[in-house]
Order: sequence, then C-alpha cells, then structure tokens
Amino acid sequence: MNPPPHPMDNRFLEETEESSGLHPGAAWPLIVLLVAFSGLFSGLTLGLMGLDKTGLEIVMGGGSPSEKANAKKIYPLRKDGNLLLCTLLLGNVAVNALLSILMADLTSGTTGFLMSTGVIVVFGEIIPQAACSRYALAVGAKAVPIVRVIRALFFVLAKPLALGLDYFLGKEIGTYYDKEEVSEWSEGGGGRRACEPLVN
Repeated sequence: MNPPPHPMDNRFLEETEESSGLHPGAAWPLIVLLVAFSGLFSGLTLGLMGLDKTGLEIVMGGGSPSEKANAKKIYPLRKDGNLLLCTLLLGNVAVNALLSILMADLTSGTTGFLMSTGVIVVFGEIIPQAACSRYALAVGAKAVPIVRVIRALFFVLAKPLALGLDYFLGKEIGTYYDKEEVSEWSEGGGGRRACEPLVN
C-alpha cells in the first residue's frame, strides 16, 4: 500500500505549476508592448479608414509637398479598404484578448478584468483614436511599414474576410463631388479645405 503524499510534495507541485507560467518580470514588459499595439491598431483603424480614397487623391494633387508624400504612402494600403479593415480589426482583437489573459494571470479574476478593461479603454482606445483622428495623414504614413508587415501576418485570415465583404457589400466607393462643388473649391481654395479634415 502506497503511503499518503507528503504535504511538502503537494506544495512542490503547486509551486511547479505556478512557475510554469510567464514570469512577472517578463509579463509586464509584454503587457506594455501589447498595450502599445492595441493603441496602434485602434488608432489606425479610425485614422486610416477615415481617409477617403478620393480625399487622398485630392491631397496628392493639391496638398503641400509633405502632405502629398504622406498621401502617396497611404494610398496603396487604403485602396483595398476591406482588407485593411479586416487586418486592423483582427490584430486589435488578438492583442486585446492576449492582454486580458496576461492581466488575469498576474492578478485575481476581477482585478485583472478591471485593470485590463481600464488599460485597454484609456491607452488602447481613447488616447490613440484622439491622436489619430487629428493627425491621421502623418501618423498613417509613418505606420505604413508596420501595417504592411501586419497585413502579411494576418493575410491568410484577413483576405477571405475581405473577399466576403467585397462580395456581400461590394467594394468600397470613394466620395464623389459634382462639378459645382469642384468649381467652388477650385475658385475659393476649397481644394485645400476639402483636405483639412484629412490632414488637420
């Protein structure tokens, strides 16, 4: 007959199980990185998707040299709006889910939930969206290389979703302006004003 397990053996097993998780010294830097990516995805979703294709074309044709350069960098990504949207949303959901799991592991369930919710809302949503809504063109242009890498990573998932959106909802259509609007903007410098919501 086997003897009952010694209490020290159970304690050792519990400590082994706890130590098998991610060490707090590595978890907190990872959480900071995930919060940064959460803010990036959230801000770019609002900023880049708010840049209309027609508006970008206007900027490329009549903006300042820096605005033209930024618009030209963004336009190839923005041209396939559904693929860009699916890429950014998939990245945002994946990062926020992982962030919630890590926060819950490092704290109690309720505390982790409250902390992750507060961190995501403030640093992953409100601040990035407020910044990107004001400086969408400049921020979007600087983020183009990162977005290209992320698009490649999520392409297998994002592309079928984008094709589904193209099929059921149709491809994205840019804003159209009639001749009177174009004439008024041209005569009064409105071409610049038309770009201001995009450029700030």
